[in-house]
Amino acid sequence: MGIRRSGAVVFDLTELLGCNAAGLVIEQEQQAGSYPGTQAVAVTHDGTFAFLQNEYGRPQGSEVSGTIGVVSMQRGSGGKLQGTTPIRQIAIGGHTIAGMTMSHDGSRLYVLATRANAGEPISGKGNPILFPKTCKKGTSGILAILDVTKAEGDSDPVLARVAAGCSPVRMTESSDGATLWVSAREDDRILAFDSKLLELDPDGALIGHLPSGGAAPVGIQLFARDRLLAVANSNRYDPNDAGNLAILDVTEPSAMALIKTLPAGAFAREVSVGADDATLYLTNANSRTFQVVTTVVR
Repeated sequence: MGIRRSGAVVFDLTELLGCNAAGLVIEQEQQAGSYPGTQAVAVTHDGTFAFLQNEYGRPQGSEVSGTIGVVSMQRGSGGKLQGTTPIRQIAIGGHTIAGMTMSHDGSRLYVLATRANAGEPISGKGNPILFPKTCKKGTSGILAILDVTKAEGDSDPVLARVAAGCSPVRMTESSDGATLWVSAREDDRILAFDSKLLELDPDGALIGHLPSGGAAPVGIQLFARDRLLAVANSNRYDPNDAGNLAILDVTEPSAMALIKTLPAGAFAREVSVGADDATLYLTNANSRTFQVVTTVVR
């Protein structure tokens, strides 16, 4: 789990279940007066490396605000964690890291920054959906594709940088790894990318887009065998109105459709799906509520 002020903390699951876990803190080195804002952690399939999403990460000597921290995980007999070693912090070419997800096959790490660095060479600039000229932050955000093996070493792991609309913040990948879905918060829009084309033809990787069914979408999650997409429309910029939970039919990424919207609390933020692939769990940050939504899909 992330600790915004210092990095992340790792718990032994056995000790955690027994309510006797001290936790192992993984510090992320920062310039004086700054903090990493660590929000999420992704671990490689073999458990030997962890990636930390540092929203505001700024290592010593860096002007970058937002990094991916790479940590080596030392394990003993039975796979028990014995220690951690910070390896590096990776800049992806954008500010404010808002989203990160590991591909299902473990070979790629997808990372979102809400704003591209000035002058950063990125693909998709010719597409007004991906690179609008009306972004409040001055430029579009970016989706970076990292090679996990290279990220574990010392070479440049960034395989591609693609414009991803105004303030992209969350992602979810289809179970077959073919499609990556992104919520573009400031555009009130959902984007669908062909995962292979993100590397082979990044300028042509966008294969679908649709209004999110509400304002300022944040969390998104596929369910019902990847036929439906749940979207937490936060409406975070209107303190007098609640957000909603929108359900989109995404069977065909190029022909997405809004099915319905459900009421939510203030600042609907994250949505997840239960083991039955049908029950939705929604957190509402400002109203401090937790919703459980049961769906029936035919």
